[in-house]
Amino acid sequence: MTTSTGTGFDTTDTGAVAAVVFDMGGVLTHTSFGGLEAYAHTLGLPEGLLTSYFRGHPKMVLLETAKISSREFFKFVCTDSEQRTGTPVAWLTDALYLEGRVRFDLHDAAGARDAWTRYVARNPLASPKLSEVKQLLATGLQR
Repeated sequence: MTTSTGTGFDTTDTGAVAAVVFDMGGVLTHTSFGGLEAYAHTLGLPEGLLTSYFRGHPKMVLLETAKISSREFFKFVCTDSEQRTGTPVAWLTDALYLEGRVRFDLHDAAGARDAWTRYVARNPLASPKLSEVKQLLATGLQR
């Protein structure tokens, strides 16, 4: 037998919670994708594009089953959405620079070269970072 405790939780005679309800799809409350849609709007992306990656997309399945990292998933979301819409995700340029820096500092020359090659290909504004990367790619990180 279940008993109402007046707290919003029903308990069994032993005091254990009888049931827990999760509302992941926004049926009882607002969907958790509202913030994601608002962010997509600020980036100038089409409605529904970002949320489509989280609803049954094959890459999301790989993330949920730990076959790829969250970093790999979000990198895919950014690059794929850029390719599909032609709208650049501005912070991805900085992320590629930082990825190259981390890989370089960890003595992963191939990883640094890959990240920094993609960074330079995005045509960032002239800066000391860009000059340093171009110099390293031209000298210390040659194939």
